Amino acid sequence: MQQKTGNLQDAEDLVQDAFVKAYRNIHRYRASFCFSTWLFTIAMRLANSHYRRRRPLQTAWEHKSGNSEPDAVIAQRESRQSLWALAERLPENQYQALWLKYAADMSIKEIAKVMRKSQVCVKVLLYRARVNLAEQLNKQMTDRRSKERFCAVKV
Repeated sequence: MQQKTGNLQDAEDLVQDAFVKAYRNIHRYRASFCFSTWLFTIAMRLANSHYRRRRPLQTAWEHKSGNSEPDAVIAQRESRQSLWALAERLPENQYQALWLKYAADMSIKEIAKVMRKSQVCVKVLLYRARVNLAEQLNKQMTDRRSKERFCAVKV
């Protein structure tokens, strides 16, 4: 959840809110569903709402540095950029499907329940997310190579 909120305190607050909401709505829980999936769905919806209301100023891969020199800060940000930072640029439903599959280690069936989509739809979302992520990685690599060539020629 910290990935969505951007800081630990907000994540802890949302987790607490999720448990309170689950407690207040326990009468709505259906035993035919897995309890952890139901609880996770509540937590993910709260996190998504929080994320939409207040986008973090820094992305997850950005890290505040004690070093105040701009070149060092930029170099550190670039070195900390991760696959999840690129994934955050995907459409929300693709990112959520990826997150549930790989970070939360959920099955396709569980993801379908959480996202209220069919299993086929979840598989399509995951496929499209992987393709889009691969395109972003290729573009990033191409941009880096172009910058390196430009800098080499310029010097």
